[in-house]
Amino acid sequence: DKKLIREFVERHFPAANYIVLKGLAETKIAGHLQQQRNPLVVLGAYRRSRFSRMFHPSMADHLMRHLQQPLFIAHNKS
Repeated sequence: DKKLIREFVERHFPAANYIVLKGLAETKIAGHLQQQRNPLVVLGAYRRSRFSRMFHPSMADHLMRHLQQPLFIAHNKS
């Protein structure tokens, strides 16, 4: 929900710059990051079942295949 995301970012990170991309997340995010100079890409990784990954592939896997920039992937400790 665009309004809630905007409110969250403005409240917790008032100096942050952000844009809202419309479309399929995998292609829009990868395309946007390819156009940036030296982006810092940080992803959260959570344990998911194989069944879950069949229906919703990992964004991290997609970005690793399509980007030349380094990714920082933070894993959940539980």
